[in-house]
Amino acid sequence: MLFPQVKTSTSILAYVVALISGLAVAGTLFRLLEPLRRDGLIARFFARFWIIGSFYFTFAVVMVLIAGPYIFSGPMRFGGYNSNPITFRETAIEGIGLGLFGALIWPLVTKAKGYETEM
Repeated sequence: MLFPQVKTSTSILAYVVALISGLAVAGTLFRLLEPLRRDGLIARFFARFWIIGSFYFTFAVVMVLIAGPYIFSGPMRFGGYNSNPITFRETAIEGIGLGLFGALIWPLVTKAKGYETEM
């Protein structure tokens, strides 16, 4: 193993604090971007992108700040061990990608579940 694994207590603390931080950021953006969520299609997409992408970005950044850049390392599914540190660039790309994916899939999920509210 190239780098030591993150301790379980540190990992749990990182998950809890990151989840609270991510939800706080997403909740704040949800309230602040309310005018955009009520406008046209492009404005709603833009608001969804920022809300969802900021949640994932904040979640990952807080986890890395608390537990270090190796928080996401560990055994891989098909054998081997992932010991690569997560960089800021990877974190930003992940937040952007998940924000775009979430913004695209949100209308489909709300329609399939029969929600009447428009985010």
